[in-house]
Amino acid sequence: MSLVALAAARECRYPISDPEAEPCSMWRQPLDLINALRAGPAHDIGCPQHSAISRAPRGLAFVGMSLSRGSDSSLRYAPTANRASVTHQTKYNLDLVQDRGSRYLCASNDDGWLSGGGSSPATFNLPNIDSTHIELAHLSTIASNVAASSHSKPDGSDPYPTGLDLKPLLKRLAAISFDPIAVVPTIGAWTPGNEFQVRFNPYNGSSYAAGSPNPNPTMTAIYEKAICALWDVSPLDKTDPFHVSIIRDTKWCSEANRQAFFDAAGKAISTMRAKGPQILNADIKRYSDVGAGGFYLFVTRNRPLIYFAPTPSDNRLGQGCTPYLARWQQDGAIVNFANPFGGPVTEALLPIDVGSDWQYSELKYFDSLKDQFSFLEFPASDEDAAL
Repeated sequence: MSLVALAAARECRYPISDPEAEPCSMWRQPLDLINALRAGPAHDIGCPQHSAISRAPRGLAFVGMSLSRGSDSSLRYAPTANRASVTHQTKYNLDLVQDRGSRYLCASNDDGWLSGGGSSPATFNLPNIDSTHIELAHLSTIASNVAASSHSKPDGSDPYPTGLDLKPLLKRLAAISFDPIAVVPTIGAWTPGNEFQVRFNPYNGSSYAAGSPNPNPTMTAIYEKAICALWDVSPLDKTDPFHVSIIRDTKWCSEANRQAFFDAAGKAISTMRAKGPQILNADIKRYSDVGAGGFYLFVTRNRPLIYFAPTPSDNRLGQGCTPYLARWQQDGAIVNFANPFGGPVTEALLPIDVGSDWQYSELKYFDSLKDQFSFLEFPASDEDAAL
């Protein structure tokens, strides 16, 4: 049975028994799916965070939604934001949950504030463009295996131990039909590592109550479809979707300051929540022209590469969605990644013919990275370390 047929026959549902982040034990891959997709005896590979395939390096590629914004946004714009940031939404001003002036915050990791335009060199943090995103499915890489020249090679017989090559990945995602995605933030939350997040949960409040309405049904629906489409990709991580990371590894001058920040951010989130679900890019012409309310394939959090525009339910006729290359130009040239020290980035959406050879230089470049995905073994002895 094909993966598509298996996915159609199976319910890929977000389990709400632990709303914040489903325990990895709850995400064991079903043995019947394993049997159908892989040769040999059934085995339960579990969550890749805790039972990764040995010698299978992982990366930062994922499927998700972008909430970044740049200086062309109509929202309040931080003076120290990065001018290379690209606007992908105008509905939520996440700078309102960032203490850029350090009224309460003492320190964080070197990224600083991740949203609200990112960070320019003048912040004296690590300069970065706005990378605000909601991760849905973390597939790790756009390489199904390491390069043939790699010294370190994955153990086992898994068909996709490190991710999925760009061409089959594009075909799988383009086969998904979905309605425009509208989202609304539900609550602010801390992680055990003292990261502050804005959650876009499929329930209201701090915990799930049976029978409560889902404030983000279209987001949950595309999450479930993406998981079904990528189920046999071994490193697929489905355990912690539906949040925006605002700042990581925070240190506060006092517990009272930490609580004061949390309360102030909570008020801002409550104001956003009162607006109800929003199609993030509905007011951005290049997106409304092709279909607002889609999702992206991200190569890293700083590079949403391919935009998948929705196919409305009244116009499906059996087809999936439409993919577009998000072409970036900076300082007079096409770029694969934005330079956080450079000038403004302009973005254009170019239709991708899924059945043809690569039409654009960027797709050729990112597809070629799999041929360089090569690693040395970790030294097991003094003799190995000397080589």
